[in-house]
Amino acid sequence: MVHWNDISVIRTDSLVLTKLAHALIGAFLWEWSTTCHFEWQFYTGRRPWRLSTTVYLLCRYLALYAVVCNLIVLSATPSMNCTVLVRMLMCSACMSTNCGTTLIALRALALWRKNIFLIVALVALLLTNLTSQIIDFTLLSSEYESSTSGCIPTENTGLRLQVFVALGTDMSLLILILVGLYCQCQPSSLWKILFSQGLLWIALAAIVYVPLAVFMCLNLNGVMNDIFLNLSYITLDTCAMRMHRGLVEHADSVPSVSISIVSSVQFRPGESVATQSSGIPGGNVALTLGHTPTGL
Repeated sequence: MVHWNDISVIRTDSLVLTKLAHALIGAFLWEWSTTCHFEWQFYTGRRPWRLSTTVYLLCRYLALYAVVCNLIVLSATPSMNCTVLVRMLMCSACMSTNCGTTLIALRALALWRKNIFLIVALVALLLTNLTSQIIDFTLLSSEYESSTSGCIPTENTGLRLQVFVALGTDMSLLILILVGLYCQCQPSSLWKILFSQGLLWIALAAIVYVPLAVFMCLNLNGVMNDIFLNLSYITLDTCAMRMHRGLVEHADSVPSVSISIVSSVQFRPGESVATQSSGIPGGNVALTLGHTPTGL
């Protein structure tokens, strides 16, 4: 039987956690650096600035800040205040995932055509999630462990509540999105993208949060409780940002057609000039008939 609180076991678990964190951070930094061109298009005015743009950029930079804090925690020294460092890491990581959740909430809001009851429900879900995170921040504590040469959490019971609330929030949002898509029932390329991304987010949230919740409930030791924590916020943030970029690029790829047709028609004196407008699927078509009345 494994004695999870044995110092040799904790040292081994800490080594696994460090290697996993470095691998995830390396993948995130590669993803972050190779997608800078997308946000640069907003800064230069090539793409219109929307509310979702602000949320996307907050998610992006908060996730980067969390990764930097994570690297500092992994290489902490005895002179550092581990509790402050871990709280900074958790705060930035939670805020970045909140922004990712908000991107999903904005989709639900658009699909339900800004229904007032849905707005109240979304605000209640997000506030509940934020409240659980604040409780976790106040209870969280950590200390430097010389055997692992890093910060080890000594109290993270509030994280259990936060994990279950976050899982419930994401699942509720995705159910609202899928129900909204089903009620519209208008199969198109955009509809298929939203539906497939919704299913992907549900699967990803289950894959990320369920193991984290299981290890939190088992409470083997401080290191094992956090073994999937880095995986959760890095994976969810990366997926949320990729889904947003894919949706924006798809919307920009839909052609907008504008056609102007001018013809010269002869009228008898006294006849009026007529203008006709028409449209076609996939674009805006304006048919303008310019008439030159002349006498016969």
